[in-house]
Amino acid sequence: MDKDRDSETGQDNYTIRAQKYDPQLFLQNAKNFQLDKVPCAMESITQGILGGVTVGIQAFQHQMLSNSNTVEYISSALSWSVGGFAMSALVSLEVCRRTRESKQQKLAEIQQAMRDYQSDKEKHLPYLQDRGISSE
Repeated sequence: MDKDRDSETGQDNYTIRAQKYDPQLFLQNAKNFQLDKVPCAMESITQGILGGVTVGIQAFQHQMLSNSNTVEYISSALSWSVGGFAMSALVSLEVCRRTRESKQQKLAEIQQAMRDYQSDKEKHLPYLQDRGISSE
């Protein structure tokens, strides 16, 4: 967590950065927690809401067709909806996290390849003047 002081308001601004998934992130930053700063959090919550609503509607329709008690099928649909939210959010968070991690790994490999290319290029320049060697 990085702490910056705003020059205009004098308030402390906290930036949360996670390199890898850290389960202690939520516990360490609970006081100044900002959901929009956590990678993949907003997307997974949105996917969870959509998944929960979809599962809840499907369970509601299925229970209505079986002609059971009204209170029972509403209660059952709500339970399915909460479960659908949890599962959709967790799966979406894991997929986003793995995708993000693989992109960062590929980026690191590309940066290392560029550094290797630059160092090799400087070692093997074809002309003497490019290497800083004069012919005189």
